[in-house]
Amino acid sequence: MAPTQVDEPVITPVRPERMVDTRRAASSESTAVAKVGGSRVLELPVLGQSGVPESGVAAVAMNVTVTDAEVGPEGGYLTVFPCGERVPNVSNLNFVNGQTVANSVIAPVSDAGTVCFYIYGEAHVLADISGVVMDGAGFRTVEPERRVDTRSGLGDVVAVPIEYSVLSVPMLGRAGVPERDVTAVSINLTVTNTVAPEVGGYATVYPCDAALPDASNLNFTTGATVPNSVISPLSADGHLCVFVYGSADIIIDVNGAFDSGVGYGSIVPARLADTRSSERIGNASGTGDDLVVQVSGIGGVPSDNVISASLNITVVDTEAPDAGGYVTVYPCGTRPDSSTLNFTSNQVIANALLAPLSDGGTVCVHVFGSANVIVDVNGYITGD
Repeated sequence: MAPTQVDEPVITPVRPERMVDTRRAASSESTAVAKVGGSRVLELPVLGQSGVPESGVAAVAMNVTVTDAEVGPEGGYLTVFPCGERVPNVSNLNFVNGQTVANSVIAPVSDAGTVCFYIYGEAHVLADISGVVMDGAGFRTVEPERRVDTRSGLGDVVAVPIEYSVLSVPMLGRAGVPERDVTAVSINLTVTNTVAPEVGGYATVYPCDAALPDASNLNFTTGATVPNSVISPLSADGHLCVFVYGSADIIIDVNGAFDSGVGYGSIVPARLADTRSSERIGNASGTGDDLVVQVSGIGGVPSDNVISASLNITVVDTEAPDAGGYVTVYPCGTRPDSSTLNFTSNQVIANALLAPLSDGGTVCVHVFGSANVIVDVNGYITGD
């Protein structure tokens, strides 16, 4: 669905910049060198920081990473919320002991101009800004709420894993989503209790009235719990579908909805780049050539007036240095000190992001370590 051209985009892109890293000292007591966990909730001031305006901000788009994680065998999770009372059992990412994992988040901002991070377990937290949602911009922020959990049948869905099949989920009027005039929803998708074929499993989110696209939102191996952020268009009757290749329980947490007629264009996911047919990107010293990906004019994205795109980045065939590898997606030019996803050797991992585009409509993908890179697009934002 093509958006209406607007003077102010629904989400204003911000050049990626690190807002907090709890591994490093900072002037604010809330961002001192200490892991977040349990009663130690990180409250991060965002207004007036890293390109965020000082007022009128409804939400911020960030990439959030946890590292040096400590948790019991049951695993841990992180929840990003607008401070105040936290909604229990809603998660933005999941982790196991010692893991480094990232996920994209659209987080409502509290009345005090802060965003809070809760962790079950303990971990250091890194947050990189990528966009701002202004009041009245056409994106409805929703206090994170669980819409679906096939482990229990929550949300009037089957209480069994989805296996090589499709789960159809009505969204309108549920979990804070308005009953009408919604073009897309912002969700966090998690798979757990997974069983994957030898080549690996994956999940794809798409509008139910479209054909299953050649794209994925997350990848998994047997026994893994994997989250990823997704901005998904809805079908004409307000449904989204989740296809699972393999078997997995599905959890969907809602954090926002896009009004019809705003400057966000929903498209059926399309593949923009796949280096598996050429050569891997990056090297162990971080000095390899970056992958330049054309976004404007490709895969249903218009050629003009597109300022950012909703992308899903997947890395496969990875080789990481001892300290671990990472990927940074940025609008070419000067590369920022931020990361989009983190990986170890022989890992398949994905992450979503709202990516600002260069003046030529491209993004650059930098890899520290080496990996084959897959880039899928599922939406775009227009603006002057």
